[in-house]
Amino acid sequence: MKLIMAMVLGLMITMSAAKGSEEMKKGKLFYSDGKYDLAIEWFEKALEKEKESSVLYLWLAKAYLADMENVNFFTKGMYSSDIRKYLKLSIEKDPKNIEAYNYLASYYFNAPAIGGGDKDEAWKLAEQISKLSPSDGHEIKGRFYSQEKLYDKALAEYDGLIDKDNKNTHAYYLKGILYQEMKDYDKAFGSFEAALSIDPSALESLYQVGRTAVFSGQNLDRGIECLTEYLKHEPDKTLPQHESVYWRLAMIYQLKKDNVKAKEMIGKAIAINPQNEDYKKLLKELN
Repeated sequence: MKLIMAMVLGLMITMSAAKGSEEMKKGKLFYSDGKYDLAIEWFEKALEKEKESSVLYLWLAKAYLADMENVNFFTKGMYSSDIRKYLKLSIEKDPKNIEAYNYLASYYFNAPAIGGGDKDEAWKLAEQISKLSPSDGHEIKGRFYSQEKLYDKALAEYDGLIDKDNKNTHAYYLKGILYQEMKDYDKAFGSFEAALSIDPSALESLYQVGRTAVFSGQNLDRGIECLTEYLKHEPDKTLPQHESVYWRLAMIYQLKKDNVKAKEMIGKAIAINPQNEDYKKLLKELN
């Protein structure tokens, strides 16, 4: 009898977890579609059955963070509180959840004081991240130093990342972005090309070679080559989408004074997203 009861209880727990997982899956789908209010609704439903899930608390925080642009000033204040609460709960449920630490540290660093921002707290969390994962620590410290325009310190952190793994294409990408911000375009190109020498399909660096070509007016043909290669791939939503690539290509062709090709490229961008003002502005310049 005890064995049967145990089996029934186990089955009930499994069914409950499965239902919660389905609700969480729906939340993720709405999140990926940009329907963040509905994502929040479904994640909260999942929370009724998965109160110990570090991952679920993280998703809730991410959904509230993503929806911040869609709400009024007063709601932003409530969202700020919820974001911090859920990120702290995510860490509480799993003290090794690096992603939750990263989100919370970045929130503290970037949010205004009225919204709970606290750079001292952000740096404390960065130190905790370094202890859990030295590589993640180098990256977030590099980002913070870069935002403070302490470029030498940021470069030192990214070099530390490369020292740990000289095949880390993302580390070279981070250095390239930093050099790009410093307007040292030769070194930016060099860093992105270093990533591509390791992995020719490193999408983030392929795109940035094209973007740096636009900013610098240099290496235009290489920029076209890299962006054309990018278009052969389907980037995930964390990376620039094809419409943005066509826009960059149009700008490069404009720099090459090939307005026919530039119009062709910007036309493709507009076909994907007719409402984008930057695309329409460039088309006017080309006419």
